[in-house]
Amino acid sequence: MRKITYTIIEDKYEDGLPTFFVLKSVFYFGFNTIGQLFGENGCPDTAFQTLEQAEEFLKILKNE
Repeated sequence: MRKITYTIIEDKYEDGLPTFFVLKSVFYFGFNTIGQLFGENGCPDTAFQTLEQAEEFLKILKNE
């Protein structure tokens, strides 16, 4: 049985403000087997600067 969850996580502070990533976790039979980070450009290179940007990207991922 496979289950996919998406979570917004706080990464670090830049200029006194937090940055965010979207974490995709894939569970097989209750065990987390795969984790993938998504940032501003779709890969983990650049973090989202605001929570709103991360939430918008999360909505796009959940619709796919």
